[in-house]
Amino acid sequence: MSRSSSFVWMAGAVVVLWLLSISLGSVSIPFGEVLRIFMSHGAPDMSHHLIIWQSRLPSSVTAILAGAGLSVSGLMLQSLFRNPLAGPSVLGISSGASLGVAVVVLFLGGVMIPGWGMNLASVVGALAGALLILGILLLALKRVNSNVTLLILGLMLGYAVGSVVSILELFATKDSLQQFVFWGFGSFAGLSWQQVGILALVVLPCVVLVVSLLKPMNALVSGETFARSVGVNVQRVRVQIIILTGLIAGVVTAFCGPIAFLGMAVPHLARWILRSSDHRWLFPGTLLLGIVTALACDLLARLPGLDWMLPLNAVTALLGAPVVLIIILRNRRLESHF
Repeated sequence: MSRSSSFVWMAGAVVVLWLLSISLGSVSIPFGEVLRIFMSHGAPDMSHHLIIWQSRLPSSVTAILAGAGLSVSGLMLQSLFRNPLAGPSVLGISSGASLGVAVVVLFLGGVMIPGWGMNLASVVGALAGALLILGILLLALKRVNSNVTLLILGLMLGYAVGSVVSILELFATKDSLQQFVFWGFGSFAGLSWQQVGILALVVLPCVVLVVSLLKPMNALVSGETFARSVGVNVQRVRVQIIILTGLIAGVVTAFCGPIAFLGMAVPHLARWILRSSDHRWLFPGTLLLGIVTALACDLLARLPGLDWMLPLNAVTALLGAPVVLIIILRNRRLESHF
């Protein structure tokens, strides 16, 4: 399959899965009625109108933003570290967001923000925790010149923050602990249009800015020495990648919970489908495949026709882990892409 036909297939899959995510769920809505609702902002059954505009459409847009953002973040980090196991959670950003939520939900007992409620309070806490870890990493970048050292620092920060969260869980009440556990399952549902707007305001500009880093990332794949020889300011590119991935991972974790394996698995899938390590191809491919994967996981988590949902993290792990293992085992030259 040629690259152009692969992109057509991926774009078609995005449209089909998006329509399915709006039509299918605990209440199935025929496609014809979905189209009438979009065309006229009305429907014979007003409950269907409310389900689409207040629940499924925000959820599907959230999945699109999160899938695109996390997948592109994974691509940037794998190129920076030249490590196939790198992902948005590898630098401890997601762990920092979890700490922020844990402080709000477990330690402060759930702070309410007037007009927004508990959900936004958790989001504010998650963003604060993510930005704290991001700040520590940026300070470390002034002294650290090695990507390996930076990777180890991020992992250690993640472990340390995870330990603090475990201690907070020990002293939490039953209700607050249950709330925190449910947040940790991950979900694209439950966001208002205002919250989706905030998510978009962070994710979309960050994804657009990645375009300016495609040429430096191509050089970094061949090593820092080669990148410097062709005029790449490695330190500046490293800072830019850390900031962009930190902002994306932080805001997605804040609104959707810690989403596992999307950022790690999708770039591998893009390399395998496109048969290329050129980021001019990998960036749009990873972007589209991230959206496809997120929408597919969201559909599986909601299991059309049932009144309950599977934990999104369980679905992404069940799909993502085999993808990474199969591609690594089948492609013996994977290491040449990094």
